[in-house]
Amino acid sequence: MKSAFKILFLLFFCCAFLFGCASENDVAVTATPTELPELFSNGISLKNCIDETGNLQQEHYLRKYESGIIQEYTCTTYGKNGAVTAYHQTLRHETGIPCTILDKSYDDTGTLVKTQEVSFYADGSAQSISWSIFDTLGRQTSALYESYFPGGAVQTQKTHVLDRQTGYYTIRIGENRADGTIAHTEDCTYDGDFHWLEGAITDFSAS
Repeated sequence: MKSAFKILFLLFFCCAFLFGCASENDVAVTATPTELPELFSNGISLKNCIDETGNLQQEHYLRKYESGIIQEYTCTTYGKNGAVTAYHQTLRHETGIPCTILDKSYDDTGTLVKTQEVSFYADGSAQSISWSIFDTLGRQTSALYESYFPGGAVQTQKTHVLDRQTGYYTIRIGENRADGTIAHTEDCTYDGDFHWLEGAITDFSAS
């Protein structure tokens, strides 16, 4: 499980780089400053990046704790038509360890295509990871959510798949206890409004 999570973790951050806003320490793109914008007295900073024709390329937002640790960093990237093409947000614990890292990607019209999010406990270990893919109608066509106990064992795993022909969703959920035993499972079909149609839902006793 630990090796599998490491692979997921690496894939997540590779995708984050592809989205165009890798981290608060690497915001450089064409016609973009190579260092973070200067902070105002209240610890909040805004920075807009304009291309050679005057079009807005990126917006950067930065906020720090009183200690100087970066608390929040966001980067919004725009296409030539002004539509949002990517969004990145990093939230950090006061220790500097990331709390949540969120990335969103959009198509050329500004329609949301994919989201990815990973969260961490205060000690830096993974708390959850999730991603969702959307179609042009805004429907969530597939998704994965996985949460972890502090020790690294999987607590909850949920998959979500849309059948484009029927419009029905298949949702599978597995919930474990900290000792590794199964607590709850679901394998069900829902209609387009997420009304339950059929399937099996099982709660397991502690024994």
